[in-house]
Amino acid sequence: MFEKVFWGTGSAEGIPNPLCKCPACEMARKRKGKNIRSRSSFRLSEDILLDFGPDLVSQAQKNGGDLTGLRHVLITHTHYDHFSAFALCQFAGSYVLPKEPVTFYFTEQAYEMTDYICHDEMLQRNGFRETLESGAVLFEKLKFFEERKIGDYLVTPLPGRHLGSTENRSANYLFEDAEGKTLYYGTDTGYYFPETIDFLKDHPVNTLITECTWDDNWPWNPEKDKHLSLGALKELLKILTEKGALGSFSKVYVTHISHNHRRSHEELEDFMTGWTEFPFKIHIAYDGMEIN
Repeated sequence: MFEKVFWGTGSAEGIPNPLCKCPACEMARKRKGKNIRSRSSFRLSEDILLDFGPDLVSQAQKNGGDLTGLRHVLITHTHYDHFSAFALCQFAGSYVLPKEPVTFYFTEQAYEMTDYICHDEMLQRNGFRETLESGAVLFEKLKFFEERKIGDYLVTPLPGRHLGSTENRSANYLFEDAEGKTLYYGTDTGYYFPETIDFLKDHPVNTLITECTWDDNWPWNPEKDKHLSLGALKELLKILTEKGALGSFSKVYVTHISHNHRRSHEELEDFMTGWTEFPFKIHIAYDGMEIN
């Protein structure tokens, strides 16, 4: 139940954005199902979660899992839809806390956020002081390209072309399990930096989870865009395949989908089925989707 589940597959607005009447949001309200997307989060295992956003409670309820076995949370960046400081107050509302602390990991500049939240008066008044004093939450700093053992995985953070609240590069994470299988989680990346592509060339990816925030109607600039469009994603997959980072050994899952997309979930699946030039299948993730 805890293994590799998409808890959320939307961007910051969610789909539908309750304050938006655009065609994509109206379509999602009508069709429901896989078109309803909460803010992005991914549960890799019982003890590892990627991102800790404002939809945490509803995501746990819908996915039928609790977080009492959680030990590690890796933060991709410090925008509110990926890291909600107020969600940390959930610990204060627990009568029985986890037996072991939960460690939150940030890359170097993103770690500056911990100073803000540890001294935020509003958080203190909402129970976060008690959370810190109880030792239920710990913070640790990671460095890009530096491998760490986290849970049962070797984890390497790689830089993405996306600003956070305190950092100028987002963190994407490469996980390697005991069998040598790799999973790369990249949301809010923009087009990959050359050094990120070079690293992945030497660490072929078995499972790629990638953002595709914008539709193909977005004119993209690979050196400036903070997100991937369909056009940018297609070009990125081409480069990663040419470099050997992806191949017939890979599976690709698309997530972090915004209401910029004009296609429904099913229509987007049909559209990407036409990308037959790749030796792997591309799946459109949805909230609650489990993967092997």
